[in-house]
Amino acid sequence: MPLYGYIADGYWKDIGNLHEYQLAHEDVLAGRVKVTFDATDQGRFHGGTGLSIAPSATFEGTVVLGDNVVVGDHAKLRNCVIGSGCSIGAGAEMSHAVLWSDVQIGDYAEVSRAVVCDSVTIGSRATVGENAIIAEGCVLGDHARLLSNVKLWPRKVVESHAIVTRSLVQEERWSRVLFTDARIGGVSNIDVNPEFAAKLGACMGMAFGVGTTVISSRDDDPVSRIIKRSITSGLMSVGVNIADLQTTSIPQTRQELHTGRYVAGFHVRRSPSAPDRTDIIIFGRDGRDIQLSQTKSIERYFFGEDVRRVSHEHVGRLGFPERSTAMYVSRFLQTIDVESIREQHFRLLVDYSFGLASTAFPQILGELECRTLSMNDYVDSAHFADPLADVLDESATIMRSLGYQIGFKINPGAEKIALVDERGIWFTSLRLLTIVTKLFLESHRGREPYRIAVPVQATQEIEAIAAPYNVEVVRIRNSHSAMMEATKDASVAFVGGTRGGFIFPEFLNASDGMYSAVKILEMLSKTGYQLSKLDAELPKRHQVTCSVGCTYEQRGTVMRLAMEYSEGKQRMLIDGVRILEDHVTVLLLPHKEEELFVVMAEADDIQTARKTCDIYAELVSHWRFGRNDGHEDLVNS
Repeated sequence: MPLYGYIADGYWKDIGNLHEYQLAHEDVLAGRVKVTFDATDQGRFHGGTGLSIAPSATFEGTVVLGDNVVVGDHAKLRNCVIGSGCSIGAGAEMSHAVLWSDVQIGDYAEVSRAVVCDSVTIGSRATVGENAIIAEGCVLGDHARLLSNVKLWPRKVVESHAIVTRSLVQEERWSRVLFTDARIGGVSNIDVNPEFAAKLGACMGMAFGVGTTVISSRDDDPVSRIIKRSITSGLMSVGVNIADLQTTSIPQTRQELHTGRYVAGFHVRRSPSAPDRTDIIIFGRDGRDIQLSQTKSIERYFFGEDVRRVSHEHVGRLGFPERSTAMYVSRFLQTIDVESIREQHFRLLVDYSFGLASTAFPQILGELECRTLSMNDYVDSAHFADPLADVLDESATIMRSLGYQIGFKINPGAEKIALVDERGIWFTSLRLLTIVTKLFLESHRGREPYRIAVPVQATQEIEAIAAPYNVEVVRIRNSHSAMMEATKDASVAFVGGTRGGFIFPEFLNASDGMYSAVKILEMLSKTGYQLSKLDAELPKRHQVTCSVGCTYEQRGTVMRLAMEYSEGKQRMLIDGVRILEDHVTVLLLPHKEEELFVVMAEADDIQTARKTCDIYAELVSHWRFGRNDGHEDLVNS
């Protein structure tokens, strides 16, 4: 059905959480919103009726007082909203505070950037930190301290001189991005700490159900060990059983889910993008990432505090599945043409990046009778480097000097690969996608028609090489979740990513670096291609990327004007706005986690790509402020 939008002047905010609620008040007090106060402007403040204001009280910024408010001697109020029936003691200091009705603030108390609900009593010289939330009917004794970001639920009593340190700072910080797709990430042992993990595990268990079984795994990092055990404890406390694979790669864990014995799974790892961060990835029963509906269910339990522990006899059980690696290897080899690979007697260089592939991949390569030189072939989380960005000269030298045919670099999580040919040349991840796609198309001749899926960020090299085949190219969002989602279409036989990950649905509906490497060997065996010649023969496009600073508030404006600008042009709206014109392709999309707008330009030569990228970056800079004047002149120049 048609979907219509209306561009309205004025102010709009979705007050979906407490932080947004506070920001809305700040916007009103700062004059960003045209609001008529139900109070009289009395010079120093806006006030209702029945006020009792000490002459020595001071007011700064915008202060709004309800009816029957009392403000004591030398009290200081700055940018505050004070509800009816409130009493502010002598010498009290209030800054950016929101008080509901009938709140009693003691003498010399301090309240900063907090929200205080109805009928709360705060004692003399008590302190309420920034972003604290106090629900109705609570009592803080004299000299009590409520630290920043702490929540008090209704009718709690804090004794005099007590310091409330049980902070929900992580939950507040994560209120907008607890999940990024199916992943939760944060600073190791600070954001992602044992208390947080145990609570998350309990909430996961509430979503999965009592009596179900969940599979777990982790990498070798010591923080991952702590967090996995904490999540496990939380799950078991609400009656969920655990099958613990211990130190196991993500692809092996996903493959184990295919047995059908588990409702879900999770893996804890050191973040591949930052050594001081920990990731928690949650899988659904089919091995794909958990669905959005389940992440929302977990979040509701997490923020709602509605967790029900089970009785002693119903606590979950912990087990350790046997032969999971052997089953993985067996399934692996069943879906590969083993004999065609054995006949080639490949000479390989494999860099394991000190990761989990070293626990299973040597056995697979042995079965395939490959002569292999291994590097960094033991698990050690102390070594941290991005395996797909850190191109080692040593590897290239070995390839050239020893005459090895192909080299793989597998990331620590065993999901992605980089590739070096017999010349010692490492391929970029985009070029690798083109090469692997060509190998797949050629080795699957006769299977057409079918579909292949690649992200919208992939170059148009893909359409160029797919043209001679009876194959449809489907563009998808540039995320692993979108890649996995594409495999739900039975006609999709291959999904290629732009970061070194590939999905072959006949084996697994997610990226597996070990399987991708062996599949490349199989396809080389069947087609007779040599990597260097293939690279030389395939069409080549050049892509340039730049970023423009863009606040979250400006993103909507940029997207709207990008839509208006591209109206009538050939475009895709899968992930951002992708414009195709005159052999030039431009992709405009907001950065997922930072206040940036990304511009990706692609052309047959690098100079045109750079020029196009600069032009559209300038357009985005204009669009941030709602300006669309003269953009045609800028592009035509």
